[in-house]
Amino acid sequence: MPAAPRHWRRSLRRLNATLFTPDRGTPSLEACLRGIDEGRFYGPWREVPAGWYTPLPPPSAEQQAEDKELRALLTALNEPLETALVIKSMAKVVPYIAFNSIFPTLDACRNASSER
Repeated sequence: MPAAPRHWRRSLRRLNATLFTPDRGTPSLEACLRGIDEGRFYGPWREVPAGWYTPLPPPSAEQQAEDKELRALLTALNEPLETALVIKSMAKVVPYIAFNSIFPTLDACRNASSER
């Protein structure tokens, strides 16, 4: 194996050793849909006093259309087999930057054990 890829793997192992990966619970369609409703931001929403967050401006017509499509996609993919396949495929296929442009505030709706 060439030296550069070996060096990259060592660097990646070193960097991943301190990666913050808390238990985020199990995947939840409700959490993802709520994130869309909250301007594509994930919580916390529980035990937060009313009026804690600044109200969001109303979404543009374009944003509403994108949100509607995203809701439909997430709802359609909310079957156990499809969910597992999508999570694995996206982790391998979709680059982080491209995925962030679709859902810029996404914080994975899964726990560490589902990534193994």
